[in-house]
Amino acid sequence: LREALELDPERADALNNLGVAYLAMGQTKPAAVNLERAAKRFESPRIILNLGKVLEAENRKTEAAGAYEQVLRLRPKDSEGRAGRKRLAPAAKAKRSRKALGKPAKKTASSRRTRSKPTPPKTAGPETAGT
Repeated sequence: LREALELDPERADALNNLGVAYLAMGQTKPAAVNLERAAKRFESPRIILNLGKVLEAENRKTEAAGAYEQVLRLRPKDSEGRAGRKRLAPAAKAKRSRKALGKPAKKTASSRRTRSKPTPPKTAGPETAGT
């Protein structure tokens, strides 16, 4: 695989196979990088399905659901694409709901920190002290 990629760094089938090999070893980050490159190079249902599996393994559920939907647009009867869509239906539905409401898809780390800080109790001001 590495030799094939040295000859043609954007060879989609080699990138796909390398991504699948990384996934089999539990290395999801390099798997995702290679499969994303392959999917950009060649819109193949198989490559996109493999990318969906990696995204799901990384708990990137809304992105994985999108990948499975794309597989089904290209190959409507794909059983693995259907199974992935079914598994991730709640994530896809939540994404659509957030979009319809105009809410952001993800909370940022700073917004989570802001919301998780306890609100200090209100204290009496100087005008009510001693009454």
